[in-house]
Amino acid sequence: MPETVTKQRKDGEATRQKLLDAACCVFSEKGFRDATVGEICRRAGANPALISYHFGDKASLYEAVWRQCVARAHEHYPVDGGVDPGAPAEDRFRAHIKTFVRCMADSGELSHLHRLNLWESTSPNPFISDVIRELRQPHTSYLWGLLKELLGPKATEADLALCETTVVGQCRMARAGRGTRTPDLTTPLSPDDTEILAEHIANFTLAGIAEMHQRISRRRKKQS
Repeated sequence: MPETVTKQRKDGEATRQKLLDAACCVFSEKGFRDATVGEICRRAGANPALISYHFGDKASLYEAVWRQCVARAHEHYPVDGGVDPGAPAEDRFRAHIKTFVRCMADSGELSHLHRLNLWESTSPNPFISDVIRELRQPHTSYLWGLLKELLGPKATEADLALCETTVVGQCRMARAGRGTRTPDLTTPLSPDDTEILAEHIANFTLAGIAEMHQRISRRRKKQS
């Protein structure tokens, strides 16, 4: 490949990445509706026409931002927590909880993703809902797989859904700041506090799951 073509391709990739990074900042600060292409291009130091060239339109750029942010989250915080798939279910569950809490407590690079999630929860954009659901599916599938193992084969989808809601709700509290009676939304958890919270959620939830497992078994016996 000629050197000039290679350079043009690299320059194009660099410009696309600058636009993505700038869009990530602007969308997370202002939400999709109030973010403007002009502001994104100004921060990226790029011509507005390049948005159309690289992404098509503002909505497609927003989707690309979501995909980049979630990919980075999975890279830094894999759903399995780095534990061998052959490890006991309880160990894999603990690792999953810990990586989930660490992700939610991340106030650095992933703060953009957390703000995007907040925007979508308070001012949702229907066109992106299917994409977000798709991006969350690996986490959902992994958690449901663990819960099926821990609750036993007699657990219903309703049982699994209730447990998932409990797990996710607890882990998301890591975004509420320090573990005081009144959550401090401006003070992120320290690394030590994050580990304490993750360990507590894992222990608390595993105890609850064990109790549910027994109740499910008793429920089935009554029905038979």
